[in-house]
Order: sequence, then C-alpha cells, then structure tokens
Amino acid sequence: MPLLLLACSTAVPTNAGSTVAAGTLSKYTLSVNDPDARLGSVERHFDVAVPWDYAPRGDNLSAVAEGGGGGSYPLLIYFHGQYGYASYAQGFGTLGAKKGFITLAPQGLGDGFPFDLDTTWSVRAEGRTDVCDRVIPQWVMKSCRTVGRVSPCNWATCYDDVHYVKSLLVALVIAGVPIDPNRLYISGASNGGIFADYLASQLPGVFAAAVPWYGAFLRDYLAPANLTGTSLLSAHGLEDKVIPAGGGESSQHYYYVSQAAQLGAWAEANGCDAAATNVSTPFDGEGRPAMEHWCAEHQRCATGSVMICRFPKQAHGFWPSFAERLTWWFASKRALDGGAGTDAERRARLRERLE
Repeated sequence: MPLLLLACSTAVPTNAGSTVAAGTLSKYTLSVNDPDARLGSVERHFDVAVPWDYAPRGDNLSAVAEGGGGGSYPLLIYFHGQYGYASYAQGFGTLGAKKGFITLAPQGLGDGFPFDLDTTWSVRAEGRTDVCDRVIPQWVMKSCRTVGRVSPCNWATCYDDVHYVKSLLVALVIAGVPIDPNRLYISGASNGGIFADYLASQLPGVFAAAVPWYGAFLRDYLAPANLTGTSLLSAHGLEDKVIPAGGGESSQHYYYVSQAAQLGAWAEANGCDAAATNVSTPFDGEGRPAMEHWCAEHQRCATGSVMICRFPKQAHGFWPSFAERLTWWFASKRALDGGAGTDAERRARLRERLE
C-alpha cells in the first residue's frame, strides 16, 4: 500500500508496488496528528484515481504529478456512508478518467465496533444530548471514551475528521499534485452526505460545490453565513425515514434540519431567489421507473447555485445509475474566484488557509 507521510510540513509519497493508473482507485495512507493530543497520531487511509491525460503513469502521486499533462485538475472528494469504504467511489474514478478530474476517496474510521467495521464520519455529535432522543448510543468508540465525549447521541469516532480532510488537502498540495483550488468539489452518501454538508460549513469558501446524497444537517447545525460561495445540489428520497426529507426526528431518533430549511438557508447565503423553480437535467427519464425524480433550483444567485433533486419513490440508501454523472454535471459548472496568480500560487494560498 502506498504511504503518504505528513510530518514537519513535508509530504513524501512512496509506493509499495501498485501503479497509479487512470480511472482506478489506488490506496494511500496518511499519518495525521489529531488536534486533541490525547488521541495522538492515527493512520488514515484514502484512495485516489486520476484522469487519462494525467501521464505518464507513475508509481506514486508525485511521479504522476511531475510528468502530468500540464495545468491543474478539478478534485472531487467522495465520502462513503456509515459502514462503507473508500472503494465505493470507483464509479467516480471511472468517470473522472473520462471527464478529466481527480477522484479522492477518504476512508472513515471505526475504532470500537467489532473488527472496526463501523466506519463513520464525525460531525462532533459525540457527547451531545440535544441532537437525538435515544436511550443508548448506536456505538461508543474507543476514541470517545479516551476523550470523555460519551452520550446517547454517539455514533462516530471522536477523531477530528475536518482536520483530517484539511491535512489531506495540504498533503496533496505539498506533494505537488496539480489540483485546481478553484474547483474543489465534495459529495457523499448518508453519513457521508451529512459530513459533506458539515464540511462545507466548517471550511467556508474552500469548496466550489457540495453534492450530498440523502444527507442533512443535524438540528442547530446550520451556519448560513459559512455557506456563501459554495453551490449545493441536494439529492434526497421522499420516502427516507433514516434522514427524513421533512426533517425532525428520524427512525433512528436523531433530529435533522428539513431539506426545505437547508435549501432556504443555502439560497439566502448565496443571494438566490427565495422560491425554487422546477428545472430539467440531462438525466430526466433515465434509469428504472423507481428512479423517477424532479429537480428545482433557487435561481438568480449572487454567488453559487442551489438545487434539489427529489426522488418520490426512494427511501434511504438508493444510488441511481446516473448518480456520478448527475453529481459531476452539477459540480463541474461551478468554480470559485481564486484571485490573481498562477495555479501554484493559488494552491499555496489554499495551503495557508488550511494549515
């Protein structure tokens, strides 16, 4: 497995035998010091797939970057759902090879469930009592016992996943991977969608677009001022009980913000029309009848773009055949204003913001 070490502001990509190939996810490891010293350093895993013109084919990210096709590439980060794996992003890797974007798929942690199978993303609900109505937690991870953040609302680890993503982006910049800081996109499903929403609000102005699939903010988590400039496409099933589109208490007894409230806050933050207008997409009518959907957009935005696609017949966990293409169709049309300077200078400014 390739190893990427982050220490003393130096990232050194090495390789353990596999080759970085276009469209295929390759595995890497990053050693991250958690901000809470009690948790120390933890080995984090992530997968990367590169486009076809990201050549020549190297045996690690630096070699590929040094011989790349020139210029910078968009970066799409996909967060799997609870119990999921980075390998679930292979569809994005395949699409990225054709469309010309780098796919980054971080792996969530599980440090307490048998065999560490409860892979999760933390939005710092651990230890809180106001975001759920549960008698017992889903899981209490070892890291949460270490730092004393235990309550009925626990489901994830207590490692700082926002810090992990920041560290990962900095490591890629240090390694010379030619990512375009104006075209950083995030997506995720279920717990990964929750984390994509949360991450956009925790790193304001870093991501050009967020595309959560059946994700939502936990109650009281909305921070509209932090959403300015980041576009949103929210895809949600209207039969979802795990993360209900209408908000309120879920079947697992967590409290969520409704899609209407989330879209409204995002639209207000970006100066969009208060009311959404039905719009078409290239994927209307595609797929099985059960994947029938309709989309609406808050238009005339001052910054960003805000859209929702509703799937009336779908509950939690669906993934249509066009999911990756819909995500990329929306995200790829959005870019941030990174200011003057070369790509390298803009990447240096991104690194400064994240460190």
